[in-house]
Amino acid sequence: MVTDAHTVQREIRSKADKEQGLLADRSALDHATRLIHRVCCLAGPADFIDEVRAENRTLRTAINRHDTPGLFDWLMAGLSYQGVSDRVASHYMDQHGRISWHEIESALANKPSCPKLQGYWNFHGCRYHKTSRICSEPDHIDHCPLPTHDLRNGRLNQTAYSLYLFIRDIAGNDLVDWIQGQLSVPSASAIGRQEQQRTHVQHRVAVCHRNQRRY
Repeated sequence: MVTDAHTVQREIRSKADKEQGLLADRSALDHATRLIHRVCCLAGPADFIDEVRAENRTLRTAINRHDTPGLFDWLMAGLSYQGVSDRVASHYMDQHGRISWHEIESALANKPSCPKLQGYWNFHGCRYHKTSRICSEPDHIDHCPLPTHDLRNGRLNQTAYSLYLFIRDIAGNDLVDWIQGQLSVPSASAIGRQEQQRTHVQHRVAVCHRNQRRY
């Protein structure tokens, strides 16, 4: 009977220990859940993933359609966030608008007199500065379209026109096709590796032929 009583006591203690362990595990899990939820709330909105998917869907559509104006506008919006917080950049664009492909296309259709705007290679060294309203061609600035776009600083104006001229003059107005063409051209290092592999194979074939003739 004493043995049976001890056995019952051990089973009771074992059960109590297990229940205490389960409670401890549940408490730790609850704490971890609260902590992760708090971090996620601080890191971003609950619909962040949906927003990213929606933006990527728009970008993929523009790429599939070779929509150069759409891609240009997307790139310039992203570049506008450089150098300041996202909140400041977003607020400025909400207040002053964003530059678009069609705006630059329309501005250049008016044949501005500045020699820097005649092509991509000419545009180098524009040096437009928004605050002081100076550039490398001061005699033409009164009729220059760059200052008409109220971007956050002059570097963004230069970036927009430089990117537009690059796509127009170098990429033939099809940025997707140009990028695909660049990716399809083997690099010098890849060509070098292929040549080394070809030479190695030719050497091995020659060795095999010599060995066959020898035996």
